[in-house]
Amino acid sequence: MIAILTKTLAILSGREKKQWAWLTAFSLLISIADIGSLALLLYIIHFYTQTVDPTTAISPILGEPMAQWLFNRSSLVLITLFFIVFALKNLAAYLIHARQIKFVHQVASRISRNNMLQYLEGNYADYIHTDSSVFSRRISLQPLEFCQHVLTPMQQVFTEVVLIILTIIAILVFNAQLFLLLLIILLPPVILAGWFTRRKLHTARNYIKSSSITMWQNLQESIAGFVESNMYDKNDFFTERYATAQQTHNKHLSSLQSIQALPARLAEVFAVFGLLVLIAISNGQYATQIVTLGAFMAAAYKIIPGIARILNSTGQIRTYSFTIHELVQQGKTVEPQPTNNTAPIHSITLEQVGFTYDHTPVLKNFSCQLQPGDFIGIDGHSGKGKTTLLNILLGFITPQTGEVCINHQPTTSQQRKQYWDQIAYVKQQPFFINETLLANITLNDTSYNMQRLQKALDIAGISEWLPALPAGLNTRLTEHGKNISGGQRQRIALARALYKEANLIILDEPFSELDEKAEEILFHHLQQLVAAGKIVILITHSKKSIQVCNKIISL
Repeated sequence: MIAILTKTLAILSGREKKQWAWLTAFSLLISIADIGSLALLLYIIHFYTQTVDPTTAISPILGEPMAQWLFNRSSLVLITLFFIVFALKNLAAYLIHARQIKFVHQVASRISRNNMLQYLEGNYADYIHTDSSVFSRRISLQPLEFCQHVLTPMQQVFTEVVLIILTIIAILVFNAQLFLLLLIILLPPVILAGWFTRRKLHTARNYIKSSSITMWQNLQESIAGFVESNMYDKNDFFTERYATAQQTHNKHLSSLQSIQALPARLAEVFAVFGLLVLIAISNGQYATQIVTLGAFMAAAYKIIPGIARILNSTGQIRTYSFTIHELVQQGKTVEPQPTNNTAPIHSITLEQVGFTYDHTPVLKNFSCQLQPGDFIGIDGHSGKGKTTLLNILLGFITPQTGEVCINHQPTTSQQRKQYWDQIAYVKQQPFFINETLLANITLNDTSYNMQRLQKALDIAGISEWLPALPAGLNTRLTEHGKNISGGQRQRIALARALYKEANLIILDEPFSELDEKAEEILFHHLQQLVAAGKIVILITHSKKSIQVCNKIISL
């Protein structure tokens, strides 16, 4: 647990550590107030059940009038004051609890934001080889799991341990024999429940993690496979596949919650047994035994939930400890992000570049030179290395042989990323966000250059059909741009690249869904950009399109 605590604190920021410490301290004060209120309640019970008039002993200290007003058993002043204090204590406890919940969700939001940034700034190989459901879970669920099942229980364990210690001290002062009875009665169920839950939770931990990943994966695939599922009449297959994964995950969660209910129930049985023993040996000493029974009940029903919460909390912490290790590891593996290189791109040279994927050569001793004014066409069959070449050029992957020079200087993958600000890239499958058309072009609808935007809209041919949209530029596109045509999607992707006004423009099959007239207009503008000193790289299978280029690379 010490190692888990150390790693947990390492995940929190400096400000969050201070907040966590203060909230823990306030929770501890509330726990002490709980003990004090129970002690005061016992005193009030004793006060109203004793045979001796309490004002006799109090009068010399407070005076006769005050003693009669405050400590007269026929008066309700003492009960009223106790009720007010008890209510204020519970109000403070509620406010602190509400602040703790807010704090936990603030931490979860901060971690989730960091996880998203780490994903976007992460390694390209992870993006390619890791299932998207793993990233989705890591960004969305992992922070909540850590905060709800590790951070909050850890604070609860600390508070409950201190509370139980204070309760034990109070019982020892009040009646040492009563403490011995509590120890004999409550120790066996605690040991038994702890042993049983630890075994079960260890198994549940692995199942919960693996079943959660499978559930998310099946969910995303079922949603993405809408067309294929209907075309191949496989709706039942996808539904059953996801439902089975969801049911398995829920089964493990329900098993975890069932196990957590055991310690409290087991301890309650033994506590009632102890209470019955006390009643049996009371021998009719009602006044004394009422207080003793009250003390036993107060202690037992304060210690029992505390022990149960400690066992449940430590079980949760161990079950979800994998989130701690993942968060700590993520912090260590983040790559430093490059700063933008503002030097214009005057030349790009690939010298004897080679790359092998799964023991299959994709590029072998490839060389070429690009410079401003080049309109480069790249063609080749699938699997010949076109995408690999672009990824090497962009710095996503590192060539295994050869080197890439920019402005006659050899560069690493990290150094090539410094030029991203000068590069626009249109992928074969355009990317869209569930936002307005404007936001999909500028990727930031709060600040944009209207002159550049209008120019991009005109060249991409969007201005022709923009008035027909219900809200113009503010028309919202659905997920993956599914509410517009394929040609419109390509035009928006091209407009995004043109709006950037980059020095290097990379186009991967950008005209496959455009008509011949639109293609000619775009080619004419691209030739103007090339004449102005831009570099354009076009990947295409079209023989007609490749003939427009002034350099051709065949792979």
